[in-house]
Amino acid sequence: MFRAIVLFCIAISSASYALDGPLTLKQAIDIAKNNNLSLKKELIKIDDRKIDLDSLNGKYDLSAKIDLKLAKRDEFNDRVNDSNAFLHLTKVLYDENNEIAIDSEQSSVQDQEFLFKLFQQQHDIKVMDAFYNVILADLKHETILQLLAHAAVRGNRTQEAFDINEASEEELLAKQAKTQIEAVKWVESESNQIITRAKLASLLNLPYEKRPDVLKRPRYKDIVEKDLEDFGIWNDKVKKNNPTLKNLERQLSDLNSQYSSENSNNEITITSTARIGEQGYQRDKNGELRFGIGLSMPLGDSSSQSSKLSKLRNEINDKKLAIEIHKQNLTNEALELWSKLKTLKRQNNTLKILINSKDLSLELARAEYEMLMKTDIGMAMIEVTDAEWQMAKNEFDFVLTLTKLKQLAGENYEL
Repeated sequence: MFRAIVLFCIAISSASYALDGPLTLKQAIDIAKNNNLSLKKELIKIDDRKIDLDSLNGKYDLSAKIDLKLAKRDEFNDRVNDSNAFLHLTKVLYDENNEIAIDSEQSSVQDQEFLFKLFQQQHDIKVMDAFYNVILADLKHETILQLLAHAAVRGNRTQEAFDINEASEEELLAKQAKTQIEAVKWVESESNQIITRAKLASLLNLPYEKRPDVLKRPRYKDIVEKDLEDFGIWNDKVKKNNPTLKNLERQLSDLNSQYSSENSNNEITITSTARIGEQGYQRDKNGELRFGIGLSMPLGDSSSQSSKLSKLRNEINDKKLAIEIHKQNLTNEALELWSKLKTLKRQNNTLKILINSKDLSLELARAEYEMLMKTDIGMAMIEVTDAEWQMAKNEFDFVLTLTKLKQLAGENYEL
């Protein structure tokens, strides 16, 4: 069943994703999950592990074979019928080595499934970051476009003043140079719009020609304004629920169980057999059915088993060290993310004041402009647009950081 799902996912990898309206972040993440080739490779790795596990479990399946023979044999001066027709049935009832191998392979399947989930989370972060970069590129382009328009207007005014000898040639050249500088920035910002869209398209496994055009900007005001829990609470959640830590602890438990099983392993194999059929030679002395149960167990210590135990002890010690190292790093990583969130919240509060200030300045400039008073309304509009870009970047940085912290704590991070 799982292999069928994997093959189906691969089959639809080139299918188009129908969009109604602007591309949303959720749609982008869903497209990435459906189309990402690296994720499909991880699914195939899981399927390979499950095939190996099925093979080990298959050792307990009933096996059957047919034995047919047409023959004669000499007995004294006669040739007698030595033909036979048998159906052989064999079933392994218990294999100690195979049981240990099954437990080990089940642990490997869980490892691969965890790596897939971890890879998927990391890819979600990349998609979110690329999605936000497109929106920020558009906002920055708007700011630069306004700067170019502002420089061009001032340049035209200086040209008019120069024509009537009210401005020097030096002033005119300076204004023209400023306009050209802003024009270069405008071209660069247009290129950045294309580049950020191409990067997002790559993560979504879409061709360059079908790179996303219009994106719907997510609004995170409520998320940013929500009270941030104290670090102690986050630290406890991370230590208790961190997915990587839980997987390491599960691996250690599996290794301990495997060591215990291997240490008491007598390499016992119990097999049942049955033979149904007839034979030509001495037919009257042999029945049609034979069955039995066999037991196999080596005598003495196995050198291979001793090596397995030594290797398992090393793996257990290595896993214990990995757990302790990861625990130490967890607190530092959680603190770094939490501290960044605190800083971003403070910046957000400052930006609110800045935006209110710039909005007020724009209203005053607009009022003065309408009253034909000398004012620079263009610069006021630019400052408002730039403040909005800063606010958007702050909110996106906050959500990305919060998502990483939630992933670290094993929480649901869907927005």
